[in-house]
Amino acid sequence: MKKKIILAVCLTAALFLVSGCMIMSGSGLESMFGSGSSNQNTGLTPSVSGDSVTISRADYEEYQSLKKFSELAFMYDYASENFYRDPDTELMLEYAAEGMMAGLEDPYSYYYTPEAFEQQKEDDEGKYVGIGVSILSSDPCVITRVFKGSPAEKAGVQRGDILYRVEDDLYVTMETLNEAVSIMRGEPNTTVNVTFIRDGEEITFSILREEVTINQIESIMLEDGIGYIAMYQFAGEVELEFEKALNDLIGEGAKGIIIDLRDNPGGWVHQAQYIGDLFMDQGEVCYFV
Repeated sequence: MKKKIILAVCLTAALFLVSGCMIMSGSGLESMFGSGSSNQNTGLTPSVSGDSVTISRADYEEYQSLKKFSELAFMYDYASENFYRDPDTELMLEYAAEGMMAGLEDPYSYYYTPEAFEQQKEDDEGKYVGIGVSILSSDPCVITRVFKGSPAEKAGVQRGDILYRVEDDLYVTMETLNEAVSIMRGEPNTTVNVTFIRDGEEITFSILREEVTINQIESIMLEDGIGYIAMYQFAGEVELEFEKALNDLIGEGAKGIIIDLRDNPGGWVHQAQYIGDLFMDQGEVCYFV
């Protein structure tokens, strides 16, 4: 029951945070809708009579919505007491948080566990211990890039390979991809067995985990004085890498520049703005509508 109460409090607090409301101290409704006071959130003045408080329909419907959180607390308590084995209650809460953010129906709003957030930071900084591949989260999961000098490149992994299995028993799908990535990362100088599908055949590599440094930029001078810059992701220090590559190509006499953004999954807006500003003397680089 204590867990149920804690869950109800946590979910209620989350509702207020998501809706932009403020949790106030005091006793019940009266502290929020005291006699003669104005509700700053709605601009309405509730009517107080004895033990009764009259509020607007909108406020009433908002409080009614809290019943759903009570139902979730009941589900949590029921599963904890009646499931055929001891459930992982921390995992249940993590999925509840993921579900709440998924309800925003915004692909750029999501919940990170502490472990996933650390992994995201490693990806953004461009340094981690692993095998050194970029994977498209799809069914099937396809290798979109093998980093230069990485353990995967040394082992023979190629762009376009399908990531099929990690170790002996984890078959890789969109749902298990994060777990697969966690397994492929680890301590340096340890090995991981990874199976790929190439041209319809299974290929298994025993890959030595090493520290991987992700280069976000590759550049080369093509024929007829055309410079080529491939930009793989807006992360790390890509804007500085891009500026250096651009200046180097201009120094070599480039008459034009091709910027290759294929398979670039995006990233930080301020880096895109910085790069765009390198080509514009004045005016807005971008705006949102």
